[in-house]
Amino acid sequence: MVRRFLLVEHPGPWGISALRDAPMPDPVRVHLQVPGTRTLLIRRHRRSATGGVQVFIADVPVRRLRGVVLPELSDLLDLDLADAEVSWGDEHPAGFLGVCTHGRHDACCAERGRPLAATLAALVPEALWEVSHLGGDRFAGNVVWLPEGIYLGRVEPADAAELVTAWRERRIPLHRMRGRTDLPMAAQYAEHALRRRLGLDGVDQVRFAGPEDGGWAFEALGCRHLLTVRESANGAALLTCRAAAPAPLPRFEVIEETLR
Repeated sequence: MVRRFLLVEHPGPWGISALRDAPMPDPVRVHLQVPGTRTLLIRRHRRSATGGVQVFIADVPVRRLRGVVLPELSDLLDLDLADAEVSWGDEHPAGFLGVCTHGRHDACCAERGRPLAATLAALVPEALWEVSHLGGDRFAGNVVWLPEGIYLGRVEPADAAELVTAWRERRIPLHRMRGRTDLPMAAQYAEHALRRRLGLDGVDQVRFAGPEDGGWAFEALGCRHLLTVRESANGAALLTCRAAAPAPLPRFEVIEETLR
């Protein structure tokens, strides 16, 4: 569950673990390890740096994205990255689409992510960034949409035009939706199930209202929907391209929905 992202431009190489292996001064590496924040390294797809280091902070619950361009990576040391209000940087209304292309972490991300990044970069060059490991490698190509905090998975290059149209219209491609970065897995499943049942793909058409009476409450269509979700085992599968053995998979199902 991720409520806040720190995104730092770094052309690579990223190694297997970006924050551990990417070449950077050790004081910067330590500074990027911010409690309660997911740090990702980002880079433009096949574009040379235009000068400076782009840095973003995305606060998902308030859907706020701020950014600043620094002269050097070491200038990150002058920023308070744990600042809850993010007093530095400017509002970045253009939004952010990140595609995981971290092939050294898992080959799936390069094999499926880079062709997707290339297609999206041709359509929305200013919003599209390659990003380091997002998680859920088996869902590659993986996309993160910020600051809304939406994960999309199994996105193909052929889906790019549809995705960009939906992104511009603030609609979620429900058949590619993995969930919300800032919600527990069971709540992510509940939202997705509710959206599909009601046919609501607008970003703002469904609002998470929190845990309630052992379930998850959402507001949609003028009603408060309470969904109770059951988790069970769903066998095992290879979770990454480089996995040596299958790992357990959870299974979720909505067992009750009531209106409040």
